[in-house]
Amino acid sequence: MFFNIVLRGNEIMRMRSLHTEHVALNRTACEACGRCVEACSRGVLKVISMLGLHKHALVKSAELCTGCLKCVRACPQGALYSIQGSGK
Repeated sequence: MFFNIVLRGNEIMRMRSLHTEHVALNRTACEACGRCVEACSRGVLKVISMLGLHKHALVKSAELCTGCLKCVRACPQGALYSIQGSGK
């Protein structure tokens, strides 16, 4: 499992990175609009700022993802996509 270190004020957060069992994120395509976060009722995703230089979505609770793909459908840039064979 991969982790990103995210700085928020004086707090260092360790967050899961770019995929769940069902969904993956292309962070270079992500424009941090937040529509995926709003679409996910389980709190799987979060928009973060990398040292104020770049914003993108990030998986914060992969274990909560059920594979409903609401986040994938909500993303206007196509930055989120279904991992084939996820079962949904």
